[in-house]
Amino acid sequence: MKFITAALGYFAWKTWVSRFKIMFHRMAGINIGKHVILGKNTLVWSSKNRKECRIGDCTHIECDVIVRGDSYFRIGKGSYIGAGSYIDLTAPVIIEDRVAIGNNLTIMSHDMSYKWRGLGDMIAESVVIKKGTWIGVNVTILAGSTIGEGCIIGAGSIVKGNLEPYGLYVGILAKRIKDLPHGDTYKKEQAR
Repeated sequence: MKFITAALGYFAWKTWVSRFKIMFHRMAGINIGKHVILGKNTLVWSSKNRKECRIGDCTHIECDVIVRGDSYFRIGKGSYIGAGSYIDLTAPVIIEDRVAIGNNLTIMSHDMSYKWRGLGDMIAESVVIKKGTWIGVNVTILAGSTIGEGCIIGAGSIVKGNLEPYGLYVGILAKRIKDLPHGDTYKKEQAR
């Protein structure tokens, strides 16, 4: 009986802490939907475009996730971001509905290699992750990347550029190794 009481107390405390964090982020001007969970030590911060930052309904952002920069961030409904992830907002980052992201994701929306080598200015380009995508642990997504709808990105991959929809991508730089079923094709395969 003591265990059940302690467990219920823990979950009540965790819910209260999550509600406090959501209230803090809302006061900072970030638009947060219903039934959102923000884990311990999670920070979503845009120094210039807070009103443009949106977190959709039923989204779960695990502990130790940092989302920060000068641009805006949008995450759709029913998405999940794993623990220890870092999202750079030098340029906009858009994550659509029902995207699942594993632990330790890194999204870099800028590239300073040209500036460091004296070849020009820093490059800042948006990152877009389309709906229904699954991203494995320890994936890095570089500036200017667009991941198509329904993709799966293997663990430890580095993504640069545009990935076509409904594909399995792995490697450094991620390459398509398999087509994934979708829509009518998926229904026909399930009927077999």
